[in-house]
Amino acid sequence: MDDHDVRPAANNPARRRRAARHAESRVTRLVEPTPLTADALAPPALPHELEPLAQVIVDAPAAYLAHLLAASEGHVEFAIAMHFDGGGTVPPEWRTPPALPSTNSTVEAIRPPPLEKPTTAEDASWHLEPLPPAPVWAPNDVRAGPPALVWVRAGDMRLADNAALHAAVASGRPIVPVYIEPSAQEQRHWPVQGAAAYWLHHSLNQLQHGYRSLGSALVLRAAVDTGGDSASALLALVYETGAAVVYFNAAYEPWRVASDERAMCMLREEACVCVERCAGNVLFEPWDARPDEQSQSAGFGSVGFFLSAVAHLPPPPPPLPKPSRLRAPSHWPTSLPLRALCLARLPVRRDGTRIDWAAGLRTSWAVGEEGGRAALRRFLANGIRNFESRERFRCDELRTAAISPHVRFGELSARTVRQAVRDTLGAKRTPTFDRRLAWRDLAYWSLWRFPDLADEPFRKHYGAQEWTSDPARLASWQRAGTGFPLVDAALTQLWHIGWMPNYLRHVVAGFLVEFLNVDWRHGERWFHDTLVDADVAINAFMWQNGGHSGFDQWNFVMHPVYAAKACDPEGDYVRRWLPQLAKLPVEYIHCPWEAPFGLRTSARVLFGGERGYPHRVIEDLEAARRLSHDAVMRVRRSEVGKRFVLPSGHEWYELDTGKRVILITRQDYREGSVTREGVEVSGNEIITRQTAEPKWDLRRRERTDMLSRALQDSVLLHSRSGDGSKELDESGGMVGGR
Repeated sequence: MDDHDVRPAANNPARRRRAARHAESRVTRLVEPTPLTADALAPPALPHELEPLAQVIVDAPAAYLAHLLAASEGHVEFAIAMHFDGGGTVPPEWRTPPALPSTNSTVEAIRPPPLEKPTTAEDASWHLEPLPPAPVWAPNDVRAGPPALVWVRAGDMRLADNAALHAAVASGRPIVPVYIEPSAQEQRHWPVQGAAAYWLHHSLNQLQHGYRSLGSALVLRAAVDTGGDSASALLALVYETGAAVVYFNAAYEPWRVASDERAMCMLREEACVCVERCAGNVLFEPWDARPDEQSQSAGFGSVGFFLSAVAHLPPPPPPLPKPSRLRAPSHWPTSLPLRALCLARLPVRRDGTRIDWAAGLRTSWAVGEEGGRAALRRFLANGIRNFESRERFRCDELRTAAISPHVRFGELSARTVRQAVRDTLGAKRTPTFDRRLAWRDLAYWSLWRFPDLADEPFRKHYGAQEWTSDPARLASWQRAGTGFPLVDAALTQLWHIGWMPNYLRHVVAGFLVEFLNVDWRHGERWFHDTLVDADVAINAFMWQNGGHSGFDQWNFVMHPVYAAKACDPEGDYVRRWLPQLAKLPVEYIHCPWEAPFGLRTSARVLFGGERGYPHRVIEDLEAARRLSHDAVMRVRRSEVGKRFVLPSGHEWYELDTGKRVILITRQDYREGSVTREGVEVSGNEIITRQTAEPKWDLRRRERTDMLSRALQDSVLLHSRSGDGSKELDESGGMVGGR
């Protein structure tokens, strides 16, 4: 039976009678089983729940019988019907018993579901090639004087548009580039880790080769080896090399700013060297912004607010060129091997084999400065021309800018990206992309201005919000097992390649907070560990806003099904990352639980078990949203919360300067206000929601197929209870369901 026969017209009585007789004959075989042969008795005893199936489907492997029973949700009659619909023979893939599961269940259990096999070879940039010998000092460079140290950090993995390197070259001195792996204390509890650390390891290797191509070498050190922090390691290098000046690019996380200030003081006071901090990888440095923190023309902490704060500054300068050659010092300090930094550690099973979770990264990305430039060229050739339209939301095709890991680690500078886009389209044609770059600078300003943004709710009274205490909800989200295909596909992509499009980051974040009612900080930590572009400032800014406690309570909620109308209208993205659903038509690819039983059978879609797609972690989305909404309203209506609510329904915040600013508050929560549509907000109704596009409108779905109706008639006639008390719904499933 092909896909077109699964859902025939419901008003065809002749076909319905034939299907009923066919189904009745199958059920009769269950009542009058075929006698077992001697050969059939030879295999080991089956589990008792499979015995009724084995009496009808003889010589079938137990795994195949279990598959049928799971696909039919435990109903023997449906399992038998499914077998004979497939031709009455055991499919080839079930004839050989599957391999036994690994005995290392403790390690394997924490991993998300298995992912599709890579279809492309690993990019060569991930292969750790041996470095050529360090360049030899040339005697004619002796007059250049003491060398200059260039302190390289995680955001400086480039040679072009590197302000610190450019300043060192301009000094005319020999140059000693050095990367120092910071101590845990310097990074607080937000170190570069997980997928981002794996990326950094290989980006450093590419940078090592880049420096060698310029006649230089990148020295590697670890702060812990000096018994202190990066400042102590720099001081030791100054004494070792006799350096007279240190150049470095600025960092903007508040703890790193404090560490930089300490290093500058130590080097100046103890070693009497010059220290120059250069502009980092932003368009506008946060301390240069002059926000009018009492202005009401734009919401506090919005992109418009930040653009007004930097309007007095000159536009960003063009990117700096890559040096053609670097002077070598008279002698090179010792350097650690790259592996000694322990950035690319992979977990090990009990039998000693490694769990290579990074295989997808190596087949999906080209790491390093050259890889970043190649990704930028692809974006300029394809994605940028659609960036001003809703086409940029599409995730089934690469319409967005997949350059964020390269910008995160400074393989591409923000100025390089901005200039390349303007050169391609012109300055007046990229307002949306320009705002995206401004949003990035805003995130850095926010964390610099409010140092606790990554750890605590910005709106302090939201620290009392009640979140779910069910750990299974968070686990299902982390393991891509929520039962909602768009959410699971995005989280599967995240685990496989360490990345997902920006639109889907909003979808999965909204699902965790708005529907599962899980504390946003759990999502923030998961992203920090699994994203190759993990950036604590951007991560915290997004999750704070999505978690209701940030500067801006976004006036949108992404629906886990209806969001697909913008990003995956044909279901190709879900089919790529969730191949077990690949045969479902577009009407059901984002909501497989609504597919008729016969259609699910023909598409080989089953729910639950090791082979099946997960059941939905929540079934009533409206009720789930109600719980989350009510939790926010309890915060606002509490004795503490009331003090921060204005008559307009918006909330206010008191800055450390004593000034009070108005914060953007979602319209659902603003009791007493009136929306643009004239709806009075009571605080008890959910207003912000995403609706269905006609392609997924329930009225367009044909939910009755002939096989399901025939099975319904047959089962009611031959019900074991004798009274037909087990009824079927229109899609062929038992009323009451799972």
